[in-house]
Amino acid sequence: MLIRLATTLQESGNALVAVEGHTDDRPVQNGEFRSNRGMAAARAYAVTRFLIDQGIAAEQLRAVSYADTRPADDNGIPEGRAANRRVELRVEFLPENPPGRETIAPEPSLSLKGGVANTRRDSPRRKQNFNAVLRHRGRL
Repeated sequence: MLIRLATTLQESGNALVAVEGHTDDRPVQNGEFRSNRGMAAARAYAVTRFLIDQGIAAEQLRAVSYADTRPADDNGIPEGRAANRRVELRVEFLPENPPGRETIAPEPSLSLKGGVANTRRDSPRRKQNFNAVLRHRGRL
């Protein structure tokens, strides 16, 4: 899935990516990380490093650690905690045309749902934002 995303980012040419690491609300119990914030940062950094290794410019990327502050599901049940241990990618496709130019070509957009990447070029907006949630079960 990340390789497909990297390919799409390379083809689009002009995108900014926030790689956001998340955790559940349980205290860290291994010796590798001192906090959930550190664990979430490591997850975000691992994906950021992978994208750089795939040829995405570091200037296009930023890694963010949200730890347990933005749960996607209920931390009271095991399935919810598993869903909260994740990396989210927020991609902003920027227009390729300079400001003031009259015709704006449709921007590509990408949807990552169910592990399948779909690209579209039918968006009439100058800037296409989307959220791609990559569920991670375990450690990156």
